[in-house]
Amino acid sequence: MGERVGTEEQRRAISLLVAMLGDDVKPFELLAAHCASDGADAWVRTALLGVPSKRVPLATWEDLKRHSKRECAPDRIAVADAAAMAGLLRYCVSIAGALCDHGALVSSMPRADVERMLALIGPLLPDPWAEVFAQALSRARAVQV
Repeated sequence: MGERVGTEEQRRAISLLVAMLGDDVKPFELLAAHCASDGADAWVRTALLGVPSKRVPLATWEDLKRHSKRECAPDRIAVADAAAMAGLLRYCVSIAGALCDHGALVSSMPRADVERMLALIGPLLPDPWAEVFAQALSRARAVQV
C-alpha cells in the first residue's frame, strides 16, 4: 500500500463518511472530503504538477483520463492512498478539462454524477482549476453531450 493522505483525523473522517454512506459513497465524494481539509491546496498543486491548465487538444484530456483511471482503484481510494487520490483528482480534472475546452464528455459516469462531481469538487480547488471546473459545469448543463 502506498503513502496515506492527510492526518489521522482526516482519514477517520473519510472512514466515517464511507461507513455512513456504505456502498452509496462515490469516489469523488471521498476526494471532495480530502480537498476540503486543511492544507489541501498544496496537495492539489503537487498532484496536478504537469497537468495542463490551459486549452489542449481533446486527445490530451483523453490520454490523461486513461492514465489517471488506472491509478485510482476504488479499494485504494477508500483507505485514502495518496497515489490513488492524486490519480482520482487528475481523472476528475481530465473530465473537467475536456468539457471546458471541447464540450466533450470523456467519462462513462452518468451525466448527473459528472455534474455533481464538478459542482462538489470545483469550488474546493485553487485557481486555475476552480475556474476550469466552473466552466465545465456550465457547459455540461448547457449542452447535451
